[in-house]
Amino acid sequence: MPSTQLLSNIPAHSDARVVGFAADIEEGLRERLLAYGLIPGQIVRVMAQRPLTLLQIDYTELALEKELAACVLVKKQA
Repeated sequence: MPSTQLLSNIPAHSDARVVGFAADIEEGLRERLLAYGLIPGQIVRVMAQRPLTLLQIDYTELALEKELAACVLVKKQA
């Protein structure tokens, strides 16, 4: 079973399942990430890590600053 990692550490062109958020995340930031579609159980495709973390969630692309991506806990998918 894959271990939990930060979204900011997942290599480009990889899929990952959102499992939660960093324990010290502010409530408003957590709510914003949920509104972006980063819901536990959701599969995301990491398209790039530089200069921003670029994700594909279903048919939507989302760019996150590294600080935001480091708040999302994921499991890399095989």
